[in-house]
Amino acid sequence: MLVSVIDSVHPALSERLRAAGHRVLETPQRSGIDKGSEVLIVRSSRVDAELIAQLPALKFIGRIGSGLENIDLPHCTARGIQVINSPEGNRDGVGEMALTLLLVL
Repeated sequence: MLVSVIDSVHPALSERLRAAGHRVLETPQRSGIDKGSEVLIVRSSRVDAELIAQLPALKFIGRIGSGLENIDLPHCTARGIQVINSPEGNRDGVGEMALTLLLVL
């Protein structure tokens, strides 16, 4: 699969995707996305209907983070594009903050 990464992410992600046999294009600007991309990886970039329309082969959007507020979910649903997030990414920070606040009390 052709994977376009449009936000800054940890280099391990690209390395693991390449090791699994995928082609990875790191395009920090929306204008540089390959039209044949089947997977789009984002962190905080807005993925709106306009961007999705430019990617006819798009099958998956992976969000590095817990929320999906930056992705046009109704448009993805209409196109049959699966959207996946990573809500567990901040669990350590949440636990540390909770413990810190308990200690402050």
